[in-house]
Parts: sequence; structure tokens; C-alpha cells
Amino acid sequence: MKVKYSRKIMAAAIIGGLAVIYLAALMLIPPLWSGRCGDTCERHLDSIGIWPNGITLRGFSLKSGDAKTERWELTADAIKLKPYWLKLLFGRPFFRAVQAENLKVEFTEGDGPKAGAKESPPEFHLDSFSASGASFSYHRAYRGRRGSLSFRDIWLEAKDLGTDAELIDRPSAVNLKAKMENSGAVAIGLQAHFFQADPRLTMRLELKNQNLAEVNAYFKPIDEIQLKGMLVEAATETRWMKDTLKSSVALRFRNFGVDFQGGRERSGIAAFFGDLFGRAAFREESGARYLPGYASIERLPKESPVAFALRGLKEAAMKAAQQ
Repeated sequence: MKVKYSRKIMAAAIIGGLAVIYLAALMLIPPLWSGRCGDTCERHLDSIGIWPNGITLRGFSLKSGDAKTERWELTADAIKLKPYWLKLLFGRPFFRAVQAENLKVEFTEGDGPKAGAKESPPEFHLDSFSASGASFSYHRAYRGRRGSLSFRDIWLEAKDLGTDAELIDRPSAVNLKAKMENSGAVAIGLQAHFFQADPRLTMRLELKNQNLAEVNAYFKPIDEIQLKGMLVEAATETRWMKDTLKSSVALRFRNFGVDFQGGRERSGIAAFFGDLFGRAAFREESGARYLPGYASIERLPKESPVAFALRGLKEAAMKAAQQ
């Protein structure tokens, strides 16, 4: 009898504990979801499912920012979260794992004046984040024109993301594989301190078998050039510490060419491709495989991290073209 009674007490305790967690989550998740977002932020969520092993957000969408400066748009069929329940019960978003299903991200960068210093992110803790079959689109607005690049079939795994005392000084590790447009195979591996006042980053990127005509949706409206040929292989390494970025790149082309559109003065990137075309043609004829390049640059005032990194890679590629 005592054994049966003890089992009943244990079962009641487990059920009661789960009920407390469930009710607490019902009370805490909506405030966390509706917390700080900003004046230009729009959010939508179809449903929230709360279970002992985690939380599922279905029909997720988030839009934030202004397309004239910077705007993010994210959607996902489902986001599955495995929280540290005790931390969550005290209103702290600490998670063991987050998994996104059919994640779609769009980032638009305008040519309007950027805002001043951004607010520091709130405290959070994330041991791991993963997504597969995701997509990312980058749009750049420039003088009334709009260029776009897209990545699909993205597989992403990230570890140790957070602003809490445990993770703020620990480098985050990110590994990503994707298809650029319809041909290029992209692989990225990086370690970074994303949330420190002085960011640090080490990134290695490889791109293989990219049909250059596919990226004209970006270069033609922005720089009035059209590329042709095949980027057989590109290997880059970038190191960023505080406001200094060092980048190296090695390129290999086949049948590379560039056509300049319009009668206006060529932009810096257009001039770069013109020089690169001549150098690449010479090296193909001479049988050389790679064009190596190296650059070290300083960050400009209010320059976004994405623009800073891309400028470093472009400068390194320009050095390769000048050899």
C-alpha cells in the first residue's frame, strides 16, 4: 500500500509540475514575444504549442526596419525551441536549442542615411541554432535602382550565441552551406564575437562553379555591368578585429568577360572588373591558375558590418587583379 501511495504522490507531483510549467509558459511567452521591437517592427504568429520537451511557434513572421536604410523580413513555417525551463520561468530567454523550418530571410539595404548607434541587444542565451532548406535574399537600393542576390538550399548550424555572462566572451561558431543563385556552391565557416562592443571575426568562404551571368541581377542595376563566364573557384579568408579588417582572396576563372552598360562614368567596382578582365585573360593564356590578393582596411563611420566585410573582400580582389 505504501508503494502504491508513493507512486501516486510521485505521479501527482510530476503532473503538478508540468501543469505549473505549462501555465507559467502561457503567461511568460506572450510578454517575451511582445517585448521590445521598435516603431518599424511588425510581428505575426499563428499559434504557440507548449509541451514538456519544448515550445513550437507556427506561422512566424517578423519585419523590422525601413527599406530606405535597412530592413529585415523573416518568415518560418515553424520554430522549435527547447528552453531552460527554470530560466524561462523567471522571464529570461535561455534556450538549449532552436530549430527553424522553411526559414526565409530578406535583407534590404537602402542608400538613405543610416541611424546612429543602435541599442544593445537584450540578454539571451542560445546553445545551438539550426536550419535546413532555408533561403536568403539580399537587396541593394542605389540611386533609384535595385540589385538582388539570392541564396537557397541553406544548411546552417550555429553554436554559443548569447549576450549573457556565460556566452558574451565566448566566440560563436557558425557553419553554412548554400547554393548561390542556381549554380554556385557556397561554404562558410566562421568564429565571431557578435555581441561585444568591439566585434572580432574570423571567416573562411569558398565558392565553386558560379555562373557569373546569374549575378547580373545585382551588378547590372547597381554598377551597370554584365559579367559572363565561370568563376571556377574562389577562396577567401577574413579577419576582423575592432575597426580593422584584413582579407585575402584567391580566384580562378574560365572564359571571363565583362560588358559595360550606359555612357556614365564607370564606378569603382566596374573599373575593378575591367582591370580584372584583362588580368584574368592574361593569366588564362599564360596557364596560371590563381589570382591571389590581400587587403587591410579601416571601418568607415556608420559602416554596417556586412558592407565592411564585403568592402574588404572587394579590396582584396582588386589587389589580385592588379598583379
